[in-house]
Amino acid sequence: MKTLVIGSGAMAPSLALCLALAGHKTALVARRSAALPQAEAAV
Repeated sequence: MKTLVIGSGAMAPSLALCLALAGHKTALVARRSAALPQAEAAV
């Protein structure tokens, strides 16, 4: 039981990091796709 707790405890930060990275990447893609029409209009 103790190893299970340690395993989940070690897993939580990396899982949170993965979620944060995924959210950041999604935000970057959304911002880029939102900026694309403006860039095409500028060209």
